[in-house]
Amino acid sequence: MIRIHCYRAVILGKHQSSIYREFNRNGSGGVYTGNEAQAASVQRRLDNKPSPKPDNPALMREITGLFKKDLSADQISGRLEVLYPGQPEKQASTSPIYAHIYQETAKDPSLKDHFRQKQAKPRKRKGTKDRRGRIPDRVSIDERPEIVEEKSRAGDWEGDTIESAGKNASIAAFAGLNTKVLLANIMPDKTAAGLNKAAIRAFKPIPAPLRNTLTVDNGKEFAAYKDLSQALGIDIYFSHPYHSWKRGLTEHTNGLIRQYLPRRAPFDRLTQKQLDKIVDKINNRPRGVLGYLTPYEAFSP
Repeated sequence: MIRIHCYRAVILGKHQSSIYREFNRNGSGGVYTGNEAQAASVQRRLDNKPSPKPDNPALMREITGLFKKDLSADQISGRLEVLYPGQPEKQASTSPIYAHIYQETAKDPSLKDHFRQKQAKPRKRKGTKDRRGRIPDRVSIDERPEIVEEKSRAGDWEGDTIESAGKNASIAAFAGLNTKVLLANIMPDKTAAGLNKAAIRAFKPIPAPLRNTLTVDNGKEFAAYKDLSQALGIDIYFSHPYHSWKRGLTEHTNGLIRQYLPRRAPFDRLTQKQLDKIVDKINNRPRGVLGYLTPYEAFSP
C-alpha cells in the first residue's frame, strides 16, 4: 500500500503523506474513488455548524448581543455551543461571526468600542540587572508546590499591580490559576501597606480553604508580604525578576483590564464601584480554557 501511495504521489506531484491522509480520510473499505471522496467531503460540510445568514435573524441578534458584552469571535462561537448543545442551527464558527460583526460595525460604528484593544509593544530592557532592589527573605517560585503548576485546584492565585498614566493611581489585581476568576481593588496608595489593604479587601469574600498560594512579582509594593501572608493565611511566592511568562495568567488578565483602562488613560478618579463593574464583565466572559464557561461559573466558593 505504501508503494502505491508513493507512485500516486509522484504522478500527482504531491508528498506521499498528503496522499496517505486523503486516502484514509475519504477512502472506503480500502478503495478510493473520486466520486465517493467528493460526496464524503460535501457531507462533512453539511454536517458542520451553519454560518449565520440574513434569514436567521435570531442568531444574528444573539451574536451581536454577545459581541456587545465584549466577547471575542472565538468566545461567541464557544459560548453558543455551551448554550445550545446539539443545536447546530443556533451555532456559528468564528469566520462568519467576524464577517457579521464587521458588517454590523459598518452600520453602527459604536460597535468598534467592543473590539479588543491592541497591546502596546513592550519596551526593550537594557541589561538584565534587577534595579528594583531585593525583598528580604522572599520565597522563590521554585519552592512552590508542584500542584500549583498543574492548575488543578482552586485556591492558587497570581497577583500584580496596574498603574495609570502618570503613575498616580494603582490597582491590585489577582487571578485564580484554576478558574481564571479575577479579584481587583483600588490601592489607597502605592506603598506596601497600600497594597496589603487592597489585597485584604479583594480576598475578603474568598473562604480560607480557597487561599492556598499567591505568586507575585518583585515590585517593592510586595515588600510587606509577610504581613499579607499572615493576614490572608496564604503562602506567597515570588517569580524570577523579568520573567513575566512565569505568570502568564496575570499578564493576560492585565490585558483584559486594559481594554477598559488603557495605558494612556488616567484612572485616578476611578471608583471601586466602577472597577467592580469591569471585574464583573471580565468574570462573565466565557473562556476557551474553561470549556467556554465563565470564571464565575467555574468558581464556586
